[in-house]
Amino acid sequence: MAKTKLFDLISSLSMSEKRFFKLFSERHVIGSENEYVLLFDLIDKMSSYDDSEVKNAPFVKNASAEKNYLYRLILKSLNSFHAQNSTKNKIYNSLVSIEILFQKGLYDQSLELIEKTKKLAKDNELFKQLLSLNEIEQEVLLKSLKYKDALNEMEKEQETINQVLELRDIGMLTTKAYYENLTIGIARSEKQLEQYKQLLISQKRRKGSLSKRAELHKLSFQMTYDMIAGKHQQVINKSSSMIAFYEKHPYLIEYTPVGYVSVNFIYGAALRQNKMFKDGYEQIYKLEEIANQIVVKKSQKAHAFAVFYKHILYHQLLYLEKRYSDGLKLYAQTKEEIGTHINFIEKPQLYDLYFQLAKLFFMLGKHDLSLDYTNLILNDTSFKDRDDFSIGIRLFNIITHFELGNEFTSEYLSRSSVAYFRRKNKLYKTEKIILSFLQNYAKYEFDGSLVNKGKEILQSFNTLKKHPFEKGAFRFFAFDQWIIRLIPDIEKDPDAH
Repeated sequence: MAKTKLFDLISSLSMSEKRFFKLFSERHVIGSENEYVLLFDLIDKMSSYDDSEVKNAPFVKNASAEKNYLYRLILKSLNSFHAQNSTKNKIYNSLVSIEILFQKGLYDQSLELIEKTKKLAKDNELFKQLLSLNEIEQEVLLKSLKYKDALNEMEKEQETINQVLELRDIGMLTTKAYYENLTIGIARSEKQLEQYKQLLISQKRRKGSLSKRAELHKLSFQMTYDMIAGKHQQVINKSSSMIAFYEKHPYLIEYTPVGYVSVNFIYGAALRQNKMFKDGYEQIYKLEEIANQIVVKKSQKAHAFAVFYKHILYHQLLYLEKRYSDGLKLYAQTKEEIGTHINFIEKPQLYDLYFQLAKLFFMLGKHDLSLDYTNLILNDTSFKDRDDFSIGIRLFNIITHFELGNEFTSEYLSRSSVAYFRRKNKLYKTEKIILSFLQNYAKYEFDGSLVNKGKEILQSFNTLKKHPFEKGAFRFFAFDQWIIRLIPDIEKDPDAH
């Protein structure tokens, strides 16, 4: 990482930031400005970092020193470029000015700027920044011999401290909830759900009025519980309330732009799960507006998440409506649009999209391409995702091998997966049925019991899809529809499904 940090920084820059850097470097580098711009351009053109190319460049004399200087110069240009781009940045810049005025003994001017900046911090519920302003304000008042005023400010500071503690406490609970969701996904057992219920009880015990930021945490916490419990209608209600809450208080969008994007996707996904497809497509347009910087103005990461979430949701809806040819048309657009954003998103979003593409190619009969995408996920040993996703992708990968005629591979993977799931206490009924079927497929085909076995499995699936925990297995892939496609004769029996 140390070797590539300059490359990573340059790769993250927008076109506007790159243009600003070149103008900035002309003003702040004397004599050798062209060499730093040349080094910048050299690294900017790389698709992957090559340190030897930097060291062998004719204009580079001391690669290590020049890379370090360029890195600091880019950060300075970004500081200048983004100085007024967010409320936090405005406060931090004001703190520097306040400190300078204080050191010069211009106490009245310092206090005047402190008062303006404190209002900005209060209006945006930036409580920790408000504490920093309180600290320097008390210093100025003490130096000005205004002891009574200093005491008044010290007493009022407790209210801000209480708000910081309140936000920390509910933030810790919400973070634990996010961790459970990232680890579990949709609960597949009462034991998994119980872990979250204990957090929910702790959250409900909290009393008193909440700041808007704390209230947002509370809404998010409750929505996350409904997601883990698989309560789609409640997720629709909670996520809709969260979106309205964000938009009623726009400073919350500025504070957590990725959170705003994520809840818009969660709302769309819940609509999809409730088969409210028309409303789901409307949410795609909303995500597109965010991606085009209409709603969220200044966050590259939020825009990147919006692009990925838009395509994930779009592919999910087309898959459920069996519009596979439209999905293939969208695939070309997807590949083009995600390219410039891929460095700004996380693996769960990237691999969620890969899974949608794998399902698309599976349904189009292009099983080799489907396998390529699932292998990209499974071969990444550093990736640890939700239990429900990792189980779903593993099963889907085995089925894809089976469809390709890799019967030995699919049988081997089925047996090893049984051992793996059992070891992890994740061998649920649905997975057990699928893996057993794959292991014994040749036997069923040989002895003529394949159709009857298929009917038996479908009847089991119809029951399991109504089970509060087993139904989660069908969230990622329609295993029942796969059985019907695999054994067409099942459809001749009107009682089969």
